[in-house]
Amino acid sequence: MKPILFAMLAGVAMLAGLPAWSADNGLVIGGALGQSRSELRVGNFNLRDNDAGFKLFGGLRPLDRLGLELEYVDFGNAASGTVSSDHTAWGAFAIGYLPLPPSLDIYGKLGFASWKSNTRLLFGRISDNGIDVAYGAGLQLRLGSFATRLEYEEFGVSNSNKLGFLSLGVAWTIL
Repeated sequence: MKPILFAMLAGVAMLAGLPAWSADNGLVIGGALGQSRSELRVGNFNLRDNDAGFKLFGGLRPLDRLGLELEYVDFGNAASGTVSSDHTAWGAFAIGYLPLPPSLDIYGKLGFASWKSNTRLLFGRISDNGIDVAYGAGLQLRLGSFATRLEYEEFGVSNSNKLGFLSLGVAWTIL
């Protein structure tokens, strides 16, 4: 009888510990696929295009309402006629979360992005880079240590260029 009672108590103790195993705080890694929006002005020429892109991110969520993340975004290739442009960015963000029951977060993010742009014209190339402000907002549905995210980010890029990224991704919190 004692081994059965011990096994039952051990099972209850393990189930009681499940919320700790699925906590929202800790190291976060993830990735997303999305739709980029590029607006590029070169002289009198304006290029506006959408393309598929992706991002990878990692960070730390030390508190329920605060997180820090680093990310890499590849915006794909914006093209129109003989002009095309590739954009990438590395970003660093502070994220403010508004946790809602039972497992939804609304969040906003603000930070900086180091971006790079390579534009191919009919008669040459233009490469540009810089560091500018970036911001975004999203919804996150937590399922234990895993989460799905729907997010929009805007990257301020110098020289009248704009980059936006709407993504759907997944995140994993590692304790």
